This record gives sequence, C-alpha cells and structure tokens, in this order.
Amino acid sequence: MSDPAENFAQRESSQARLRPRIERLPGELQAALGRLAEPGQVTPLSAADAPIHITGGGMSEGPARFLTALLTERGIAAEYIPLSEFVAEEPTHAPGATPAWPQQGTLVLFSQGLAPNARFPLLPQHRLRARRCLLITAVVPDADPGAGLSARIAAAAQADGVQVLTLPPASEEGLLLRVIGPAVHCLAAAYLAGVSLKTLQAVPGVYAAAALRPYPSLWQDQPVPAVALVAGGRYMSACFGLRWKLLEGLHLPDPPIWDLLQVAHGPLQSIWTRPQTLLLLQRPAIPHEAPLWAALGKVFQGPQHTLLPLPATQLAGSLAYFEQDAGLNWLVLQTLTAANRQSSPSDGECIDLIDWPGRGSDGPLYNLAPDGVDLLKLDQGAGFASDHKPDHKPSLKTALETEGSA
Repeated sequence: MSDPAENFAQRESSQARLRPRIERLPGELQAALGRLAEPGQVTPLSAADAPIHITGGGMSEGPARFLTALLTERGIAAEYIPLSEFVAEEPTHAPGATPAWPQQGTLVLFSQGLAPNARFPLLPQHRLRARRCLLITAVVPDADPGAGLSARIAAAAQADGVQVLTLPPASEEGLLLRVIGPAVHCLAAAYLAGVSLKTLQAVPGVYAAAALRPYPSLWQDQPVPAVALVAGGRYMSACFGLRWKLLEGLHLPDPPIWDLLQVAHGPLQSIWTRPQTLLLLQRPAIPHEAPLWAALGKVFQGPQHTLLPLPATQLAGSLAYFEQDAGLNWLVLQTLTAANRQSSPSDGECIDLIDWPGRGSDGPLYNLAPDGVDLLKLDQGAGFASDHKPDHKPSLKTALETEGSA
C-alpha cells in the first residue's frame, strides 16, 4: 500500500513542476518564431492547398482545431478529422458520397511527441493521397538505426516528401498536462493560416504579461467545480485547447463551450439551481459582443453562479486565444495549488499530474499504433508533388529490432 504522506508530497510537486514550464513559455515562443523565420521553412497555407484536412490527438487537437478555425475564417476549405478515422484503410463515407480525405489536397498533422495514435495519418495510404503533407512536432527526424522510433518515422516521412516542422520544446515529459507544446503549435497554426510573423512577434509578450496579473482559484466551496466556457460566434471553434487544459490540468469533466446567445437555450435551465462557474472568453474589440456580455451578466446573478471574465485586449480576432490561453495557465496553477493545500494527505482529494488517475491503464487505446514496418516504408511511386528523391531507405528489419518494446 502506498504511503498517503508520500503521495501527498508528490501531488504538491505537481504545481512545483508546472510553474517553471509556464514561466518558460515566452522564451520558448520566441525561439519558435525564430525557427519559423528561418529560410526554407514551411510556407503558409492558401486556397491552392485546399481541401485541407487537419488532425491531432490529446492536447495537439487544440492546435489542429485552432488552425481549422483560422483557415475557415479566411474562406479556405479546411476540416478537422479525428485520429480514429485514420485507423481505417479507406475513407469512410456514405454510398455514393465523395471520400472525406484529401485527394490532391493537403494533410496537416499536429503531434508534439508523435504518439502511437498520431502515427496513423502517416501511413502511406493516407499521406500519399495528398498533394502536400505537413507534420508539426517536437520530434527531430533521424534515420539512424539507433534513434528512437518516432525520430525514424519522422525521417522516413520526410524522405518521402512530408514537410516536417520541428519546434520547441525539446521535451515536456513528467506531467499529464502540457502547456508549452500546445501554445507553440498554436503559434505555428496561426503562421500556417497566414498571420504574419510581424503580428505574431507580440505573442511572447502576451504570455509574459499574464504572469503579472492576479488570478483566482476555481476551487471555492464545492469539492469539484462545475466549469463552462462562454464565447461569441465562430471563435468558439478555435477554443478547444482551453477546454482540454481544464480537463487534463484539473481532472474536470470536459467543460463545454457555450455561445453567448445559445447559453439561454438549455444551458441556463440546466445549471439554474446548482453552483456553476462561467469563464467568459471576452474580446472587447468585437463591438457587437459588448451588449451580449452585459445581458449575460444580468441573467446569471444568483449566488450559485460565478462569472469569471478572461478579457483579451492585446490581439485581435481569434488571436485572442493566446491571451486567454496564457491567463488560463495561471488560473489552472492557482486552482491546482489551492486544491492541493486544502486537502490533507489522507483524504485523497488532491490533483496529481505526476501519477495521475488511471496512469498505465490506457495502454490498449493509447499504445494503439500502426505497424512500424508500414511507417518506415518509403513510397515506391510519386506520391507527392515534391521532386525530392530519397537517397537512403531505413532498413526495416533493423529499425524495428533496435526499437525493442518502445
């Protein structure tokens, strides 16, 4: 049986590990901007790349959906596809319908560590359908037989014409919640959607400024706070990463995102008599939203409802995401600290991001991945428009044998 005091000390260290990662964000974002500005890096997406299909799993689903939202705002045909659909050999579609995967379009995969599930879109039958394929990751491609499987998979894909964009951080292990990689990948998503590097130069400062503001704890009187986010218009579709941060960082049930008007059609009635915290993703620069926020404040006035504004004033439009992501990092840290301090070593109510609930039990799903042979196989035909001809093909047998159980 584990020692409750030892477990409590480990849970206390969750916030001790999280804080320096949040504090590192401005520097990591600045380094990512430098990487994006290097000659020969990937070019932004355009209508000529459409249809654009975008995917990612875990926290990487946030940047994937963020890119989808930004491209859609520009009128570029883009769609998010869940990773599970790539497990199929062929696109799933109704009889007589057009297959849903890109034909001479673009496939974009976000995966910080190229996790097992995230490898399915890199199978030849998927990536070779597209005219252009991009992988945004922290993995450095390396075809050396002694390198890790993820590095060799990235190298094989790159040799086949996949554009691999490797961004910081080099590592972000040890906690269930990741805060650096998702923010950096959202920065890359904005760049790929056509936002200029000049505009994006303001993003590191946004994260630095967030550290100077006070943030409350979501933990009040109830043991597990009920939280929902409220946003206006299509901005809702850009905010998936904020939901997932609360889910992973505070072990909350997946918080919904409600539209400013739609909140009165069902959500209000469902929470009217019970405690609820509403995180208001306000964008003061959007004129028509101001009276809607004022009206919402008049509706939710009961003591059981807490309205917590997260106004974004430094970046316009959907780029408000960065300011609200930065603020939510500190809000999660404050809540994590308060929750763990209010718990005793014996009550088991702490939030542990190091030895989290269910750790090790997710294997049958988390470790589900395609055969490494198929991922390391180089295309024998002209799958991509790229003129690159690979000079070296990894030895499939050797590559798999040296991987061991990874």
